[in-house]
Amino acid sequence: MRYFGVLFILFSLTAFAQDTNRVSNIKCKGGWVTSGTSKLEVISYCGQPKYTDVTSGDNMVKSEDLLYTIKRKDYIISFSNGKVVHMGTIK
Repeated sequence: MRYFGVLFILFSLTAFAQDTNRVSNIKCKGGWVTSGTSKLEVISYCGQPKYTDVTSGDNMVKSEDLLYTIKRKDYIISFSNGKVVHMGTIK
């Protein structure tokens, strides 16, 4: 049953990323995450995400959504080509 819950969350991340309250920055233990921050820096600042959703293909730009819980709030950080393009809290 846990598998299906995790699977549901992974497939839903992209939909959630578009249904978020946009934020301009996120404070993690290691530093601030802002637009343009690299994925490597985000993981360095915030640790490993709770969940990850990756979209890629032959003719597609690789995009990723990472889910973090910081101070009891869920944040989705969206990347395109390895850089932050959107951040928000789940509504």
